[in-house]
Amino acid sequence: MKKNIIYFILSFILIISFLEILSTAFYPELSKNQIHKYVDEYRTISKSKNTWYKKFELSDDFHIKFRHHKNTSEFYSENKLNLIDRKNNIFLFGDSVTGGFGVNLQDTFFHHAETLLNKNIINNNPIKIYSIARFGNNFRDMQKGIKYLSEITKKNDIVLYQFNFNDIVEVNYAPPDSTPHVQPSRIKIYFNDLRKSFLNHSTFFRLLQHKAGILKWKLQKISLKNLLTNQELFKKCGNLGFSTLGQYTYSYGAKQFKDKSNKIWDQFEKELISLNNFLKSKELKFAIIISPISLQIPYHEKINHRALNFNCSTIDARKKITEIVSKQSIDLIDPTEDFIRYAEITNQNDNVNLLFHPYDTNHPNEFGHLLIGNKLYLYLNNVLKSQK
Repeated sequence: MKKNIIYFILSFILIISFLEILSTAFYPELSKNQIHKYVDEYRTISKSKNTWYKKFELSDDFHIKFRHHKNTSEFYSENKLNLIDRKNNIFLFGDSVTGGFGVNLQDTFFHHAETLLNKNIINNNPIKIYSIARFGNNFRDMQKGIKYLSEITKKNDIVLYQFNFNDIVEVNYAPPDSTPHVQPSRIKIYFNDLRKSFLNHSTFFRLLQHKAGILKWKLQKISLKNLLTNQELFKKCGNLGFSTLGQYTYSYGAKQFKDKSNKIWDQFEKELISLNNFLKSKELKFAIIISPISLQIPYHEKINHRALNFNCSTIDARKKITEIVSKQSIDLIDPTEDFIRYAEITNQNDNVNLLFHPYDTNHPNEFGHLLIGNKLYLYLNNVLKSQK
């Protein structure tokens, strides 16, 4: 009996090892460590890259976190006096892209821009970009943060909003507390923690999760409910829920969500106008920087494992945000064309360098961050020169 158990354990280890080797050979992009978890309120690990935060209290009931400007656990101190005394403060509000998801601090777009600006310091004033990121769709939180922070900002300080195409979602514009938050079960929490902390160290187990995610996504199209109730299920755009555009359903106005998408865009525009007027009243410079998505960039089909597409879209989201900010005379920093040119040039040289993380349509890798950072630097450099 004991020998059988030992034989079974050894056989299991050999099989898993063999599958691990095969998975690494055929899916090298998954061999990179993909761990993503929250360690505590000061530290997040995204794709095994440490993200440190410094909590900054703005009031008794609201605080923000600045992305740490060191690569160690030694927190830098920041207080109101530092912000008030320093000229040329730049506050960047955004989501996980601004949070540097999956890249080291020195590779984030805002760090690139800050480094370039400080090589050409204006009036001998060191320039600091404060990255204030909340993972997820965060436009409402961002508005709240900007209004709190404006109490300690000075004339000509710059406020940047990193717009993501998944910011146009219903939850951002529903009445507060209208939908009760459903807590996941303990079993689900336990499994997610296990997966993030241990299973994701293995290429083979990441491959299983990857394939299971694709299968789950595809099965949404043929659920029993859809089979029984939806006559247009197998037509081009049909009633496929989010299956055609995923998290970009509302920004690109998937055909079956056209009316709701337009309403959400209208609400977004109203709130953006209100925010812009508020910042003008505080004499703060306001600009929006677009974070491109891989669906807009050629030669990135491999990343799009869910086969999302614009075939059923009714809105050109990039054109839409451009028109909105133009009407309000808000500056727009759009690196999309830089992404497209980069992809086309590298493809011509048979050296395709992807600009996003593997199987991730939303988060730029270090090359993507570099392009966004260069675009941001050019804009900020011009603004700061005009303020001299």
